[in-house]
Amino acid sequence: SGDACVLHLDARTLQFRSTFGRDHFVGPAAGMALVGDELYVGSRPDHTLLVFSLSGCLLKRITGEWREPERMLHVGGRLYLFEQEGASEVNEHHHDGPWPDDKEQAGRQIFVLSPDGETLQIWFTARSAQDDEEFCPWVYEMGAFGQKLVVIQGGPARKELVALQGM
Repeated sequence: SGDACVLHLDARTLQFRSTFGRDHFVGPAAGMALVGDELYVGSRPDHTLLVFSLSGCLLKRITGEWREPERMLHVGGRLYLFEQEGASEVNEHHHDGPWPDDKEQAGRQIFVLSPDGETLQIWFTARSAQDDEEFCPWVYEMGAFGQKLVVIQGGPARKELVALQGM
């Protein structure tokens, strides 16, 4: 069992109500999204989304092409997920040589999923004219604005706001 759990607080008073999920996480949890009556929570080390009922019962585990889930957003029947940037993966052993392609892309793509976990689309960050050839921006945050997915992408020294249509 892991060290993560979900806290249930009263939304108005912030009074503690309960916890759940502790027996289902293998390590750190990250990212949450409410989809109808289900709560999706990312489990980092096993690259999994755990889906709970609002009463705290584990309903299902979803795995996919992503690595460590970082953030999630549910809008219009779709679940948007981006990953933890590959250089800081939990429990990752350092080794010399190039990273595998999936780790190299970690943090640089947004997965568009159905609530059942089917990958509908993958959006990759793009270099801008100011970027050198070695730089590929990471996704830092995302939100919904009307029918647009708004994304902050960039690197340590510069961030950009990108609006994607067609949510």
